[in-house]
Amino acid sequence: MDRGLPSRSFFAELLARRVDIVARMSTSDVTGWTEVDDFLKTGKLSATIEVQVGEKGDRFPVRARLVERSQQPGRPRKGTKKERMVILTTLKEEDGFSRAELIKIYGARWGIESLFGELKSFMSVEPFHSELVSGVEQEIAASLIWMALASSMQAEAERTLGGRRVVRTDCLRGAADLIGDLLKGRSITECGLPKLLPESCLNYCRSVGIMAM
Repeated sequence: MDRGLPSRSFFAELLARRVDIVARMSTSDVTGWTEVDDFLKTGKLSATIEVQVGEKGDRFPVRARLVERSQQPGRPRKGTKKERMVILTTLKEEDGFSRAELIKIYGARWGIESLFGELKSFMSVEPFHSELVSGVEQEIAASLIWMALASSMQAEAERTLGGRRVVRTDCLRGAADLIGDLLKGRSITECGLPKLLPESCLNYCRSVGIMAM
């Protein structure tokens, strides 16, 4: 969970549903929680605390952990300050969730955010064309197929480039052109996919009858 989303009432709702929390907390003097501010003043990188959760006037204490990422090397961009990453979690160290592991878990969400960004900006998945749930699901599924095809093309291209990267948007545009050709009735072989996809993808296409064996 990213900064700006955590709230005491939301945390209480998650805990009531037995959902563990891994949330980045604001370190701002204006919007930061008192518990986080007190933790930062200690200079520690990890601590177990009590945090108040629930609706205002009906809050209760919960034991949680706060961990801070070590300061990153290098200078911040001009006009900005170095950001501090502080994560609040209900995951316990004795269950194998070390400070380093928690930072890694939080970082895993960045890939998901990038995916959402592609869906919303490049693919313009919102606003939806359909007003029916089934129609919306169909549009999302089509966008994910588009994205998966582009990812396969990107992975196969980069495999042959000795560590160099290709432009992601070029792969998305190429995948869009290929899907358009398929919808116009051209076969997957005519579209040139056997040259663009790894053998594992081609075997799947053959198994489901998309292309000839």
